[in-house]
Amino acid sequence: MSPVGNTLPTPIGVGDACSKRRCFDCREANIRNLQQALSDYNWKPLLAEYDIESLYSDFVKVINWHVNKCIPVKMVKIKHKTHKFITPLIKVLLVKRNRLLRKGKIQQANILAEKIGRLISRLRSEILQETSARDTRDLWAAVNNFRSTGSNNPSVLGHPFNDCDAINKSFVDIATDPTYNRENVMSFLRESDHEYTQYFEQYQFYRFLSFIKRTSSGCEPIPYWVYKHCAIELTPII
Repeated sequence: MSPVGNTLPTPIGVGDACSKRRCFDCREANIRNLQQALSDYNWKPLLAEYDIESLYSDFVKVINWHVNKCIPVKMVKIKHKTHKFITPLIKVLLVKRNRLLRKGKIQQANILAEKIGRLISRLRSEILQETSARDTRDLWAAVNNFRSTGSNNPSVLGHPFNDCDAINKSFVDIATDPTYNRENVMSFLRESDHEYTQYFEQYQFYRFLSFIKRTSSGCEPIPYWVYKHCAIELTPII
């Protein structure tokens, strides 16, 4: 398992030029400590709860307590204009490289610089690969994000959304379903009113957790990598 930085946003003032993010040190040794801690924890009192909201709330508290205990974290500042491939992990490594240079440890700094270069190259490739599956406009937007431009003025760059009518039309096209039928929706809701329970085997749930992918930071209070790396420990609990 290679070192991978995982982040959660920490909101600050609206007018600030940068945002603070937590960068978790998810190297193999730290993940093993988290796995062992979750395996040794006594889950019986939590599983004895009957109220699902209280149970989930306590589950989140337990997971986050173990994450804070087992996974080192650093706070980094990311400017809003920073390129997408400058992730919090790369930001931490850049700061570490600069510190080594100031101390005169040139060889160590050069080794770290090569690692940073490989990470940036991999992230650029992943971003462009994901974008190439969508339309040409998204692809060129991603490419332009990697290039230095002399102006951020949309009209100078020839941006396709120079006016409000074009923006509105684009979102109308995206949000409109030409096959929408209200009766079909109401019929589905009426059928869903009947009690229905679907059961899963533990091995199925383990597959769900172990193959979970990175998602946008949002309402989920537990990072995706906790479920992914601790699938064996969390499957019987969930």
